[in-house]
Amino acid sequence: MKIRIYTTVVVVSITLVALMVLASCGNKNAQDKQSAVVETVIAAYDEFGSIDTDVTREQMQQAGFDLGDEVEVSTKDTTLVVPLYDGYYVKSGENQVVAYPTYKHVRVAANFGSLPDILLNKQGEKITFKLVTKGKYLEVQKAMGLAYTNNRKDYDSDEEFANFRMVTVGRIAPSRLFRAASPFDNSASRATYVSALIEKAGVHTIFDLADDENKMKSYSAIPEFSKKMWNNGNVVLCPLTADFLSDDFNQKLVSGLKELAKHPAPYFVHCTEGKDRTGYVCAMLGALCGASYDEVLHDYLLSYCNYYHLSLDKKEDMEVCQKFVELRFEPCVMNYCNINDASQLASVDLKKAYTEYLLAHGMTQAEIDAIVTSLTK
Repeated sequence: MKIRIYTTVVVVSITLVALMVLASCGNKNAQDKQSAVVETVIAAYDEFGSIDTDVTREQMQQAGFDLGDEVEVSTKDTTLVVPLYDGYYVKSGENQVVAYPTYKHVRVAANFGSLPDILLNKQGEKITFKLVTKGKYLEVQKAMGLAYTNNRKDYDSDEEFANFRMVTVGRIAPSRLFRAASPFDNSASRATYVSALIEKAGVHTIFDLADDENKMKSYSAIPEFSKKMWNNGNVVLCPLTADFLSDDFNQKLVSGLKELAKHPAPYFVHCTEGKDRTGYVCAMLGALCGASYDEVLHDYLLSYCNYYHLSLDKKEDMEVCQKFVELRFEPCVMNYCNINDASQLASVDLKKAYTEYLLAHGMTQAEIDAIVTSLTK
C-alpha cells in the first residue's frame, strides 16, 4: 500500500501503509481548517479487543494529526468521533484513538471496556482516520499525558523504580501484602529489581494479574527468584483484561481469589506496571480487611507518584492525580459498591460492599475469611 500526501501545491507518494491527505484552505485560521486523513487497515486485535492498525504515531503526526485532536474513525460499517490521546484518558467504556508510547502502531480502543460489536472481527478491513477538530481535547492531553522512563537512574530508589511497596491499609498486618510491577515481564527493565525486592520481603505467593501459561512460557529471561516461585507452584495466574466491568474480568478475578485463598501469605500482587489492575485488586483486599475509601485511594495514587514523580502534597500534582481518580479508580470502586454517585464513596461500607459482591459472584464466606486471616494475622 502507499501513503499519498496532498497539498494545494504538490503531490508526493511514498511507500508506507496508509493514505494521508493534507489540505489547507482560506487565509484565516488556516491551521484549524486544515484537513488530515489517514487510511489504513485493521491489522489485528490485541488481548483486550482493541484494534491494532498498520500506521505509526509518527505517520499520524506527519499527516497533520496531533495529540488532543478530535478524530473521526470510520469503517465501511460504522463511524466513531473520538479523541486522539497518548494514553487512556476517556471515561470507562468510552472509545478513543490511542498512540501509546510503547505501542508500535496506533490503536482504536475502549477504556476499561469493549469496542462496539460492529468493529470486532474485522481484521484486514479498511479503517480511516479523519481530523474533525484540531486541539479539541488538548487540555485533557496536557493534564494526563505524563511520561515515565524505564531507566533506573531516573528514580531515587529501586523501590520507586519497581513501584514496589508494602500495603498496610485497614487491618492488613505489616509484611503480609506487597505490590509492584511484574517480576516476570522485563520489557520495561523492572523485573529484575522486583524479583530481588519480593525475595527480600519473604513473599510466599504471587498473585499475577497479567500472565497466562503462554505468556509465562514466552519470557526468555525470568529473574532467578521469580522463576523459582513459578517452578514451585507459588504463582496464582489471574490474567485480567483492562475492562473491570466485563464478565470475563470478574469471572477470572473470582476464580483467582478462590485459588489465592488456598495459598499462604505474604502475598505479592502485580500486573504489568503495578498501577491499575493491581490497584483495583489491592483496594478490594484492603476493603475486605476494613480499609476506608481514603486509605485505598491513597495507596492507589502512590503508583502514579512513583512512575511520574508526583507528590500528593503539591496542589498541581493532585489536580493531575484527580484526573486518574475520576477516569480509572472511582468508576471501578463504584462498580463493586453498586453506586452511581462518586460523592458516596467516602461514606460507603467498603467491606460490606466488596463482600456482598464476591459472595454474589461465586466466592464463599470461608474463602473470603481465609484471605482476610492470611492478611491480618
